[in-house]
Amino acid sequence: PVRDIEGLCYDNKEERLLIAHKSDMGKNSGFKNRSLVYEFNLRSGAVSKKPAYNFDLFAITQFALDNDIISPRKDKKKSGKKKNKPKEAEPDIKLKPSAICIHPVTDKLFAVSAIENKLFIFNRNGTIEHIEKLNKDIFNMPEGITFFDNGDMLISNEGQNKRANILRFNFKK
Repeated sequence: PVRDIEGLCYDNKEERLLIAHKSDMGKNSGFKNRSLVYEFNLRSGAVSKKPAYNFDLFAITQFALDNDIISPRKDKKKSGKKKNKPKEAEPDIKLKPSAICIHPVTDKLFAVSAIENKLFIFNRNGTIEHIEKLNKDIFNMPEGITFFDNGDMLISNEGQNKRANILRFNFKK
């Protein structure tokens, strides 16, 4: 069921691979305005028919609004007043993961999105817990994420018009 795979990580707790796709599943798929992560079960050798994670993009957008990660859209009426809730037709945040990984110390699911230039952190239930805006001068195209056993994080960036790099962030409890 997965198209345009960008994110792949090993989940040692569940003995599975998590597979994230970058494409929108489409309005007729039953998953409009969702970002999905499927699982490949290493014991059975099968890809799940149902998503392992089914992220609600409106809930993520609302979290981003509530935590001042993004600004509210302006109402299209002449009043210019700002809306407090995301537009019902389309969420502001798309969450098209270019990479995913599970943190070895906190057991949280991390997703990096090159398109959004953001880092997303979810708990094991799939609830958004944190969003970090990534500085475009430092993260020109974040395409990879992984962790050392001690929790230190590595994020890789494609080169595009600049040099490709890998940045290390030390874990602090």
